[in-house]
Amino acid sequence: MQTELSAPSVLRAGRLKELHEALCHALEAGSVRLDVTEVGKLDFAGLQLIIAAATEARRREVGFELAGPCPILQDALEVVGAQDLAPIIGGGAA
Repeated sequence: MQTELSAPSVLRAGRLKELHEALCHALEAGSVRLDVTEVGKLDFAGLQLIIAAATEARRREVGFELAGPCPILQDALEVVGAQDLAPIIGGGAA
């Protein structure tokens, strides 16, 4: 079973609790597709949450996909060497 979740437009420390809880529950159930189309602002905590979710999905041997990431998010994943942690479905606007 694949759960589809949507990330908020801002992924920053102090604003991640709800998404963190949703990701934890979804990964317990199986594969996750995280729609990040609306994300326009993020900090390291937001990036870390995405990386941790992808890493946990691998540990559990379930799927994890990012749908519609903007170039800023794609670049951030590349800078930290995490661009191959999750398949990217589509791409958002700049």
